[in-house]
Amino acid sequence: MSQEADATIRPVQAFHSDHFVLPLPQGHRFPLAKYRLLREAVEGLLPEIILHEAPVASDGELALAHTPTYVTAVTEGLLSAAQQREIGFPWTQRMVERSRRSVGATIASARTALLEGVSANLAGGTHHAYSDKGGGYCVFNDVAVAARLMQAEWHRLHRALLRVAVIDLDVHQGNGTAAIFRDDPTVFTLSMHGAKNFPFRKEASDLDVELPDGCADAEYLDALDRALDVLWARHDSMPKLIFYLAGADPHEGDRLGRLKITSEGLAQRDRRVFAAAHDRRIPVAISMAGGYGRVIEDTVGVQLNTMREAMQCWRQWNNRPSRHAAAGGAEQRLEQLTARTAVNAIEPPTAEQTAAVDAAITSRKSIRAFLPTPVPRTTTEEILAIASRAPSGTNTQPWNVYVLTSGAKAELSRKILAAYDDPEEASTHKEEYAYYPTEWRSPFIDRRRKIGWDLYGLLHIGKTDKSRMHDQHGRNYSFFDAPVGFIFTIDRVMQQGSWMDFGMFLQNIMIAARARGLDTCPQAAFTQFHRIIMEHIGAPSQQMLVCGMSLGYADPDAVENKLVTEREPVAGFSRFLE
Repeated sequence: MSQEADATIRPVQAFHSDHFVLPLPQGHRFPLAKYRLLREAVEGLLPEIILHEAPVASDGELALAHTPTYVTAVTEGLLSAAQQREIGFPWTQRMVERSRRSVGATIASARTALLEGVSANLAGGTHHAYSDKGGGYCVFNDVAVAARLMQAEWHRLHRALLRVAVIDLDVHQGNGTAAIFRDDPTVFTLSMHGAKNFPFRKEASDLDVELPDGCADAEYLDALDRALDVLWARHDSMPKLIFYLAGADPHEGDRLGRLKITSEGLAQRDRRVFAAAHDRRIPVAISMAGGYGRVIEDTVGVQLNTMREAMQCWRQWNNRPSRHAAAGGAEQRLEQLTARTAVNAIEPPTAEQTAAVDAAITSRKSIRAFLPTPVPRTTTEEILAIASRAPSGTNTQPWNVYVLTSGAKAELSRKILAAYDDPEEASTHKEEYAYYPTEWRSPFIDRRRKIGWDLYGLLHIGKTDKSRMHDQHGRNYSFFDAPVGFIFTIDRVMQQGSWMDFGMFLQNIMIAARARGLDTCPQAAFTQFHRIIMEHIGAPSQQMLVCGMSLGYADPDAVENKLVTEREPVAGFSRFLE
């Protein structure tokens, strides 16, 4: 039984950072409230969209598109007064935090889009930031950082080039983006903007389309169609990822836009971009970019409609029904799988099916370092649905599963690590059941010691280095940086037989994950801190913690993931009696 706050399957995933508010001076012209209003509108009017708080972009990620000197100046408060004026925001620590989160949201959106087809940052589109300076309310260039990072991650995973296209339809030219990618043939920059609008000194994009003041729907959409035709014509090999800056500032009600595009015209714009991407099966990561409506609700309305169109594109990409017909999709898929299994139960598997099952089992191992690549919720639900076919005595199905992602997972990790790193506090936390024997004997203690020293050897942790041992063990509580964490519980009335059933359920999860290219790490380490965990997940008192598990994509470069444990030969643990 999977337990989350909302049981409805929500298609598009979006990331927001509006909780990190800039302390702007009274009368500042930047409409900061639009981000909160958009998130609230999405929550209230588009409940099929799942929202995540944006992660923080690291210094190393920012340095993929920005000079170290500039990153340091921003993060340590060393920007000059002139630099702050060019950005348009006074320096504060909250400005730094929000800027990092805005980039982190586009990174997360791009990763999700590569997996699911479409994803969005409810802010972002900070295209006026150069590698060495900010400008026009843009501190860091979110698209440039995310594009470079996606290229690096794609190459690491696939050993292939990820070509990127930036379709920038903000009314202001993406001058910073154009400058950063000026000499980079792997990123195509398209900017369609007001000819006489900011910035007044423009950079050369790969394709610039300049629009006259007062441009209306027909002329605008015709220019877009021709620009998209040029984009596709210039690519012998199609891009594998599009960053779409869906600015609301071409709208006729925008105080800085100088164009006359209606809300319907902008909706047509969004449809054409999404349709062109879908026809070519190119994932799209959306940023909202600019919007300065005389009535701010007009800006929010345009951006909300972009999210509606994104949702429709997601459905087409994934061949899903509209709106709430998607609810129960995992259960429907399970019913189909179950029916197929029932029909074929007496038929022998093919050689290919046997090989696939064997490969999923034999390739499973405990992973202790994961990539931050998101796992779609629908994939997690499918894995749990498949795993639920595990046998259990008289079909008791004794398992309960709590699925933690994003903020819920991060907050649990914070709570546990606070206790774990305090020796006095940690000593008050004891397991509810004995996982290991109180007295060890051979060969069990020998195997336990060997895997421990093999792991520490790979990590160059010496036998007397208690501090690093402590830190390595503590990584359990951050789920080894996996994007999904499972907490498993069982009803206290259930006895040893049901725990055996639970083990088969856990094995099914790990095998189903491998069949989908995912990895896991089952973790008994969580049992020590069961009081913290059970309170955090809101489990009833009649349940007790069984274990945890990490789920995600293994980091292929992490040395700890090279550990392969030995297994006894069949003759070592089996007796055949005739």
